[in-house]
Amino acid sequence: MFAGASAQASDVHLPAESHAEKEGTVTHPDGRLQRIRPSVPRPGAVRPIWQALSELSARLGADPGAGTASEVFDLLAAEVPFYGGIGVDDIGGFGVRWQQWNGAAERAGLPTASAAGVPPAPSDVPEEGEPTAYTGVGEDGLLVGTYTDLWADYVAEENPALRFLALEQTLELNPADAERLGVQHGQRVEVSADGRSLTAVVGLRERMLEGTAFLARGTASEPAGALAGARTISVVPAPEPEPSAEPGEAESGAAPPALVVTKREPVSW
Repeated sequence: MFAGASAQASDVHLPAESHAEKEGTVTHPDGRLQRIRPSVPRPGAVRPIWQALSELSARLGADPGAGTASEVFDLLAAEVPFYGGIGVDDIGGFGVRWQQWNGAAERAGLPTASAAGVPPAPSDVPEEGEPTAYTGVGEDGLLVGTYTDLWADYVAEENPALRFLALEQTLELNPADAERLGVQHGQRVEVSADGRSLTAVVGLRERMLEGTAFLARGTASEPAGALAGARTISVVPAPEPEPSAEPGEAESGAAPPALVVTKREPVSW
């Protein structure tokens, strides 16, 4: 996607699309197909990578005959048994689970169930009255895991049009744990384990199990790798930053505080 060392060393370079420039589909772990559409224009000579692959295939004598992203999905559905009979219009704006589509499980040779017995899609929100598991790690300790966020990588950081999506390190907590620890949504906290620490912003998530926490991998600052190998963490409010000196209060002879001006970089395609 960007002119790095590998691009400079390559004999043939096909500029790749970023996540926000792609059109196609994605299949989630629960079997739900979701359509994705471009949300920003492709810069310069960038075009869908499937177009380049299609042209290369044609020159090698195996033209797939696809001229649109929808036709590419039709070719995919023709090769994958459990996608058979599904079109992009069927996926629509809400998605569709292939397990529940026109006998897809039978075509794929998977165990089948009656229509009434098909399990519903997993829900992040427990039913009313359903108990939530508590790990009992300790008064302040939390079991910690990591996850990958779509925008926690160099794509959002280097693309001016996507930079506002770049992720700041976030500690995801259940509201009950946040109340127990005395922290609030959006508050900066210090996360520590085995003598190591990082700073994160609290994000309250009802779906989180009590006694657990998650940090994002791949953030440009405060990466979760700083606590690599830790199973439990402690969380305390981060110290407030020292206020800058008011005009006229700086010590005699001392340089005035630097003026920091931030603005959105202009986008040039």
